[in-house]
Amino acid sequence: MGAGLFEEHLLTFELSLSDGVVRMQTHDASSLT
Repeated sequence: MGAGLFEEHLLTFELSLSDGVVRMQTHDASSLT
């Protein structure tokens, strides 16, 4: 039960992390043009 909660938290962290990377990439692309 605790492990499942930890995995869910880790998945949420990875999702938010990748979302931040995508935002940074799109920001870089928009600032380049």
